Amino acid sequence: MSNRSQCWSTYSGRYELQEGDCDSGNAHEVFTSGHCHSLALAIHRLTGWPMYGFAYVGDDEFPGSHLVVKAPDQQYLDIEGPDALARYSRSWEGRPMVTAVCLEDFQEGRLRGYLTEDPDRAKPYALAVLEKHYPTWKKQRITKMKQRAAAAGR
Repeated sequence: MSNRSQCWSTYSGRYELQEGDCDSGNAHEVFTSGHCHSLALAIHRLTGWPMYGFAYVGDDEFPGSHLVVKAPDQQYLDIEGPDALARYSRSWEGRPMVTAVCLEDFQEGRLRGYLTEDPDRAKPYALAVLEKHYPTWKKQRITKMKQRAAAAGR
């Protein structure tokens, strides 16, 4: 974690974060209240892991949604860790509807209700989440790239 700080605006206010901090309450607030998609997109760019959206399918007064990535171990990862589906199932009192999200959804404006994505600013936080919960992610990515290159050379 660096000594630099960043100011993030969310639906619930403005928060100052130490760059790369993925453990503070402020980081959790930022990346669960307006910038979950920034973090998911940053992790996707680093790892290639697919992105998914959770949607609350209950009370119309609370149209909840949350973006995550799906790790190779089939866990849904967000700022709080790899158990996002279980956490959101508990907090939304039922299993969220899970939908695949692709880059075109961002580019074509199909994702509504989110603040403007900022994956470049979210990258230090994405790296911190990956190092904390999937410390071998880089090694796995390099291995996969070598396998693809070897397969293409056949």
